[in-house]
Amino acid sequence: MGAGLRTAAILSMVVCFPMFSTPIAADSKTDLDTINQQKVAGAGDSEKEIYDQLIRMVDAWNKHDIDAYVDGYWRSDDLVIVVEGENIRGWNLLNKAYHVGYPNREEMGTLMLDRAQIQMLAPDIGFVLTWFTAIFPKKKQFGTDTMVFKKLPEGWRVAVSHSSFVEP
Repeated sequence: MGAGLRTAAILSMVVCFPMFSTPIAADSKTDLDTINQQKVAGAGDSEKEIYDQLIRMVDAWNKHDIDAYVDGYWRSDDLVIVVEGENIRGWNLLNKAYHVGYPNREEMGTLMLDRAQIQMLAPDIGFVLTWFTAIFPKKKQFGTDTMVFKKLPEGWRVAVSHSSFVEP
């Protein structure tokens, strides 16, 4: 098994197995939950670092800075992104997709992070759920993300992400 497949297999086990034994919900033992300020204040350093990375990504999106936004993702061919059933594999393809998909940066609209829950699965792996609102020039969408963050030498980066949208 190649290094890329091995990493993907490990990440899928790390992500899937703990979800069966540790639910992440409003009343769970989530390490950081932005709806509960006590959990934010009492969160560990890793959770806060992941949350800070989320905020940097949202800020970059709202500044219409695609390069800064995609910097929040793992620069690897093993990066996995699924958006509404569309699968993007690898940082280079993700970067290209954003640049091609938003040639007019104003079309990016505004992103608001409504809630985030962060749970550490291992010292270098964090599981993140977010709820967000995206306001585009011609529509408003609500969505959720399920993400796995990986601690790398350059900091915490998204290694796996699945996004779904709900029309209001």
